[in-house]
Amino acid sequence: MINEKSLYRDGQIYDAMNDSLVADTHFYLDEFKNENGEILELACGTGRITCALAKSGKSITGLDLSETMLAEARAKSTKLNLNVNWHTGNMTDFNLNKKFDVVFVGYNSVHHILTNYDFKNFSKITIKLF
Repeated sequence: MINEKSLYRDGQIYDAMNDSLVADTHFYLDEFKNENGEILELACGTGRITCALAKSGKSITGLDLSETMLAEARAKSTKLNLNVNWHTGNMTDFNLNKKFDVVFVGYNSVHHILTNYDFKNFSKITIKLF
């Protein structure tokens, strides 16, 4: 659950604070340029990387715990007329009933996994996704 004082309570504020961050987007665009399969971004936030990959023609799904961040992601993808599957969920405990060719956690989002228990769950889930 997202705390009302959390940075992640408002996708527009989050984007305003991180608008200048683009170097990692270029990294993922280059990293996945030859990928033709299904991509899953965990902890996708407002879709900064997810939308860039979708815009480049990738088949991508985004998952995030924060519904307010996903609301901003959905607005972005709609405005850009992008086909992205957005899901609300915890990257340490979810099931999309689908296999993916690439699963990644962008930027520093993996640092939101704070316990050994959650990290073990995260490891089990990501292994099952391939």
